[in-house]
Amino acid sequence: MCHRNPPPPPPRTTCAGFLRRAIAWFTGHGVPVQRVLTDNAWAYSKAAWKPACSELGIHPR
Repeated sequence: MCHRNPPPPPPRTTCAGFLRRAIAWFTGHGVPVQRVLTDNAWAYSKAAWKPACSELGIHPR
């Protein structure tokens, strides 16, 4: 299953915001999310990403 959510919010919160919206969409369709696979880009190491993962109870990979 694939999820796309345009347009993006301001750059500072793009990844964490997209993650929250994607998780809401998947769980709303009955698909539980346990992990997230990323390409380890700089945005996934920023302050907003790790707290968002922790808040959502998922583990970044």
